[in-house]
Amino acid sequence: MKLHKLFLILTLIFFSTNIFAQNNDMKARMEFEDAETAYQSQNYNKAITHLESAEKLLGKPTSKTRYLLIISKAKIFRDYSYEYKELEDLRALTKHYLDNYTTDTEKYREIYDLSNNMKYLPKTLAEYNQVKQQKEEQIRLAQQDRQMKEKQEAEELKKAQAYVLNFAKKYNYKPNITTSEFAALSSENEKLVKKLKSKTYSGDPWSTKNGPAFISAQDNKVIYFAYMLVSGNSIDSANEIFYDIQRNLAPQYYNYNKETATISINVPGVGIDNIYFKIFSNKLRIVLRRDLNVGEPAY
Repeated sequence: MKLHKLFLILTLIFFSTNIFAQNNDMKARMEFEDAETAYQSQNYNKAITHLESAEKLLGKPTSKTRYLLIISKAKIFRDYSYEYKELEDLRALTKHYLDNYTTDTEKYREIYDLSNNMKYLPKTLAEYNQVKQQKEEQIRLAQQDRQMKEKQEAEELKKAQAYVLNFAKKYNYKPNITTSEFAALSSENEKLVKKLKSKTYSGDPWSTKNGPAFISAQDNKVIYFAYMLVSGNSIDSANEIFYDIQRNLAPQYYNYNKETATISINVPGVGIDNIYFKIFSNKLRIVLRRDLNVGEPAY
């Protein structure tokens, strides 16, 4: 009777242990699948956490868990953002893999190459600290250069915006100007607006007279304005303007096309999308426009 009870107890223990082990195997498989998903999403720290949980559930590493753990850890070794202990751990992991898992030649070669590449990383804590300090100084200097460049670019943009606004004012124009506002700036502007009536444009884009020559309007806003400079030498006028542009604008804000004899200015954030200067015959047309989709008038 006693032997029978003992047999039953042992049987229950065996089945309980077996069920527990199967349950852990299933959980470990889920952890491994989650680790694979995290790795594919480039969330390497999350992958590492799932893999460590999987190995804990299994009670030992496997070739699959250890391979994925190694390559996940290797991915986060960038710019010395890791600690020296993590480097030592990765070296130990690669050695364990190479000593114990030799069946998958392709994966073995990958870990073998990784192990060889790690020979070029610091071999002592002192060497690691020295290299890390150098890297941190490089990062600091790069950040400082970037901040100085951003400051310079901001100053250049501010200067360019002021230049464009002053230039527009010189030729009786301003950003996002309505037709009534445009007319109030000068008597020549007023004449162009009066000629608009029900049309969307007014004036002569090929005018031979000095001053405001042509406007195009949309929703009571002037979106295209041409100003003509005829007297004197148009080439000299264009050169004078271009030299002034070069003195006041950073190169990224203007362009000179020698083939078309066109100078264009593009400065963001002022409400005037483009200013360009076109030389033809003995005339220089200065165009200020709000919408880059509006091209040369074909009238």
